[in-house]
Amino acid sequence: GFFLDQRENRFLVRKYAKDLNVLNMFSYTGGFSINAGLGGARSVTSVDIAKPATENAVLNWSLNNLSDTHEAVAENCFDFIARKLEAGKKWDMVIVDPPSFAPSKKSLDKAINSYEKIFSESLRLCENTGFFAASSCSSHITTEMFLDICKSALSKARKRAKVVYVGAQGFDHTYPVALTEMRYLKFVLFKLF
Repeated sequence: GFFLDQRENRFLVRKYAKDLNVLNMFSYTGGFSINAGLGGARSVTSVDIAKPATENAVLNWSLNNLSDTHEAVAENCFDFIARKLEAGKKWDMVIVDPPSFAPSKKSLDKAINSYEKIFSESLRLCENTGFFAASSCSSHITTEMFLDICKSALSKARKRAKVVYVGAQGFDHTYPVALTEMRYLKFVLFKLF
């Protein structure tokens, strides 16, 4: 359940996290959070609806001998966002890695709307010169579709960004050339400006 397919993307977050306040949404057991901490983040907030997941994120943080700069919140991410927007809270790096919103082709339209909504609302929590990382494990959404979703979310949030990196699952998660839908994982790191 540690989702090793995000390994290289987590290392990228580690590279950019130094001295940043980092928010990890849909954090599960804290893979991105730990890497942000190991990269020297000033603070890390992990948010997931499942209390056992956030408890494991706290445990994993301590197993990595990281300082006491981690907060784990067991809450619905949409509710957390609404609460923090109302409070005017911002982070230097926001990571959003939700579960698959498109388990079938039939659910594609609804999934696109859900991704746009969570990304645009999360972007509003990101400092105007911060980093925003978006990810999707929905095999029915292509990389091109995902980039369009991100572009739409940026527009709705009234943010501008440059693409720093576009990634996928780790190199040890190969896929046949004839089955590009098995390139299921999308990951994009943006730098806002």
